[in-house]
Amino acid sequence: MPEHKIQSSNDILTINLYPVKKDLYKIKTEWNPKSFLISFKLETDEEILLKKTYKAIEKSYSDYVIANILETRYDKVLIINKMSKYDILKNENEFIEENLIQKICELHEIYISDNRD
Repeated sequence: MPEHKIQSSNDILTINLYPVKKDLYKIKTEWNPKSFLISFKLETDEEILLKKTYKAIEKSYSDYVIANILETRYDKVLIINKMSKYDILKNENEFIEENLIQKICELHEIYISDNRD
């Protein structure tokens, strides 16, 4: 830790960022295998998005991935798993999150009913 605050008179500030290990898979493999796991994927190219989304499902053991393109993130979101793909679109005078939350709740209900002991 620095002893004093950074002075605003400094001309240039540099921040070093380091990638972190992705341990999301531990949720389903170690901590709580019955959990309903949703992860997120944002890209700028739809072809890359779909490839990375399916790869993320495999690597993280996500039940669904909420995927979107940066440019259209407020208007269209995909909810994807190994067997299905849902397009969530923004309705007029609404935020897309309202439709997204409704669909996630529906999928969660199905997940619960399919995974009861």
